[in-house]
Amino acid sequence: MKVGFCTKIQTASVIQTKKEQRGAIAKSNTGQKRSVGGLASGRAAVYEKSSMSQEMRQKMKELDQAPKKEADRKRRHMVTDTSNSYLNTLKKAERKRAEKAKKPVKYNYKDVANKIRQAKTSISAGQAVLAARRKVLEIRRKISSHSEDAEELQLALTHAKRMEMVARKKKHNLELEELVVHTRKRDEMQDKAEEAGETIKDAFISENEEELIEQEDGIFEERKEILEEISEELTKSGNENAGEILDELNEVVAEFGEEELKQLEEAMEMLENMEIVDPHMSEKELEELKRKHRAAENKAIVKAEMDYLKGLFRHQAEQGKSVPGMGNGSVEIHSGGSAAMLSGGGGAEVCMETAAGEGIDIQV
Repeated sequence: MKVGFCTKIQTASVIQTKKEQRGAIAKSNTGQKRSVGGLASGRAAVYEKSSMSQEMRQKMKELDQAPKKEADRKRRHMVTDTSNSYLNTLKKAERKRAEKAKKPVKYNYKDVANKIRQAKTSISAGQAVLAARRKVLEIRRKISSHSEDAEELQLALTHAKRMEMVARKKKHNLELEELVVHTRKRDEMQDKAEEAGETIKDAFISENEEELIEQEDGIFEERKEILEEISEELTKSGNENAGEILDELNEVVAEFGEEELKQLEEAMEMLENMEIVDPHMSEKELEELKRKHRAAENKAIVKAEMDYLKGLFRHQAEQGKSVPGMGNGSVEIHSGGSAAMLSGGGGAEVCMETAAGEGIDIQV
């Protein structure tokens, strides 16, 4: 019995010792766990603190750089504005230089007129017609290029167009004269009845030709008035692009009435075809016919030249320039049996006398 009791006591002691060992191990494990958790928490806190420090340093850096960025932005804006202002100034200066640099109109108004006067045959008169047409085309090209004075170009265009008409008329007249010269020695004079009929027809043709010429002059006058009104309005408005606007409108004005002029030219050709001369006329009658033709041609030439000079004188006077060839304030024009004088001052006065004794006074 004693042996069994002792055995039980030993067994209980061993069990108690095992329990104590297990408790110690459990406490040891719990301490280790707590130590590891504390270390992890410390590391997390250090990392969080480091992140906050970097963020603060970034924000401070941005605040420190903000004034510099703003200064750079203002500086770039100021440089851009200065560059734009400089470019605008250059463009305005370039535009003004371009307007001032317009070349003077190189137009010799006597060139074609001299060819017309010197033409002695219908062939040479035909060459004068071609020369006049070339002048018209040349002036139209200058108008399109906008490189020369608009009003002077319009005056030159009107004069060149009239020279073309006169040249064509002289060609026709010379053809008639040549017809008479070739046939006058072979035939006799027509009777008085035919002569009376021809006189009536000539009067009819002459009257209608004068009417057509007046209509042509009306179209040219309207062109001049339109351009003068446009120029005056642009000058009053003070538009800095007045020169460019006037150049653009000058092309439109140059085409004004072209259809009507073509119709008038066709009507003139019809009248010319109706005009018939007696190829059997005497020498005296032929000389009278020549005198009549030359007087009409010279009258047309002088009128065209006076209109051109009158317009040029007015235009140059408005710009404060002197008219070429008017050093003493006057210009004399002689055309065969016709003569004219243009004198300047506060205005311009034109006196013209034709070979037929007709007087024309024009005041500007």
